[in-house]
Amino acid sequence: MDKLQEALNLEEVSHPLVLPSQKGINDDLNGVKQAVSFYVPSVQKPNWAFAAEVVQACTKWKRLALERFGFQPGTGLVAYMTAIRKDTTMGNVHSVSVHQWDWEMAIDKQQRNQDFLYGIVRKIWSVIRETHEMVSQNHPKLAFDADSPFPRDITFLSSEELYNRYPNIPARQREVEATKEHGAIFLRGYGWNLPDGKPQDERAPDYDDWNLNGDILVWNPVLKTRFELSSMGIRVDSETMMKQLKHQGLEGRSCLFYHEQVLNNKVPLSIGGGIGRSRLFQYLLRTAHVGEVVMGAWPEPMVEECARRGIELM
Repeated sequence: MDKLQEALNLEEVSHPLVLPSQKGINDDLNGVKQAVSFYVPSVQKPNWAFAAEVVQACTKWKRLALERFGFQPGTGLVAYMTAIRKDTTMGNVHSVSVHQWDWEMAIDKQQRNQDFLYGIVRKIWSVIRETHEMVSQNHPKLAFDADSPFPRDITFLSSEELYNRYPNIPARQREVEATKEHGAIFLRGYGWNLPDGKPQDERAPDYDDWNLNGDILVWNPVLKTRFELSSMGIRVDSETMMKQLKHQGLEGRSCLFYHEQVLNNKVPLSIGGGIGRSRLFQYLLRTAHVGEVVMGAWPEPMVEECARRGIELM
């Protein structure tokens, strides 16, 4: 995380594990995933409690924190985030417990553009590449070989460009083909519908600008498929938030605390994202299952199947 802080001028902070419900601060990720929720009793008011939620991601909280702690454009924060996503379908690359480096940077209005976004992506990819080189020097057996080289550069594509290349295959398979060809890509533009009437992937309407967001995807030589390392984007301003809320018929969210702050321009413009800690470890250490690099609660049939394949889950 030190290299990431240096590259993006970030200050390490602690993040909340629990957030208040019904304020729009917690993330619902693709717009529908529900957080673990519970009630907290009040000492001051007997027989009264307030609703709280376990963090799914800190996207919105980070932007509020930029304002609260007075971060200026060109500076930001990063937290080693641990979250619970109970609606996640577990598998080789997914766990209900999530570990990532969650970062956010304040920006100026003129930086809300594709060139600035791509510049940040290049800095992040440089940090990932430098981490790979360090791992390879200390553990030569983990070095990528000629048949599956570690990509030196990252290729930039938009969802529209990818659709035009492969219009007759499903969206996820398009990503597989692109990462297989290029090794590493930044795919921009998740959220808006493509010519087939479907988005490249569903995204919540109230944190990323759908024209200025994207994922860092790589070809995983162990799993033989596309592999997401990071999701990020320039955040919505008041105009794009309202436009995206209307697109999904969610204008009612505009009265929530977080949404009011954005719509009334009371929080900084920003860019941010998350780099999957477990995912990065899985990629660099060449493991077949995320459970080989992070503790988790795994279904018994999955544990048994992995054991039969010589994979020990933590």
